[in-house]
Amino acid sequence: VFGSSIILPLGGNNPIGVLGQSSGALELGEQIEAGELPDCDGIYVAVGSSCTISGLIIGVALARNAGIKAFGRPGFALHLVPVHHATSMLNRVANLYKSSFSRYLPLTVRHSIHAACSELHKLGGPDVLEEALAILDHSTIVHDEAILTGKYGTHSAPSRACAKLFDETGSIKLASGKEAPGLWLCGHFAAKPMAAMCDDLLREEHAGKNMVFWQTKSRIQPRGPKDEWAQMQNMPPLVQAWAQQGKPESTKRPGKVNLKDGAAADYRSLMTDIPETSPTD
Repeated sequence: VFGSSIILPLGGNNPIGVLGQSSGALELGEQIEAGELPDCDGIYVAVGSSCTISGLIIGVALARNAGIKAFGRPGFALHLVPVHHATSMLNRVANLYKSSFSRYLPLTVRHSIHAACSELHKLGGPDVLEEALAILDHSTIVHDEAILTGKYGTHSAPSRACAKLFDETGSIKLASGKEAPGLWLCGHFAAKPMAAMCDDLLREEHAGKNMVFWQTKSRIQPRGPKDEWAQMQNMPPLVQAWAQQGKPESTKRPGKVNLKDGAAADYRSLMTDIPETSPTD
């Protein structure tokens, strides 16, 4: 925080953000231990800034440190699916996500784990750095295939096919048996790990396994009190051209920003109004 301004790191990746993500893994572990759902064989997650995956790794380490009976199946693994073609390529040629040199590169998993574990220990929490790094080195699988990653900011061929199939045939059931709202498998992030998970589950060696898809994009697309449509009209031409390129991929979530011939009503039905709050609220 600088005066009245707040600077957020890319993807929320700082120790606070990473430790916040670790609470999600701890909550999942507690649900497994309580018998609310079976233990899992793997967790699939999209990776951009490395904040979420780093937090999940630390969360699993914390759960084990606390004696929570979860994440204990033989072969349990966290499945890391890069969403950027550059980092995917760097992993194929230089093992970006697991190599020792990445310890010194911000926005990588190893660097994030070191930073977050250090802050956690300073705050009086357990020192789980060694366990977290062991999970990264031995229980993390990177799905860096170029065809799966595609290009940053849009669907790859496998993710588009997976999202289309889910829109047509997929459903989510609650423990009560009631149907829950469907997932938003955006081409930018979520559809890529979903495609990797579905592909793995079709393989004989994964038959019958219980996999967890970690949804990194909320169904809630917030809209604040300011007129975003009017602001977009005043954006630089490059930003406007970028917005124009977006395509309405989902049959269940149709909507497009069309600055030339469209209107705000073309997409606002997908957004949820969020009331304005003050920093002290």
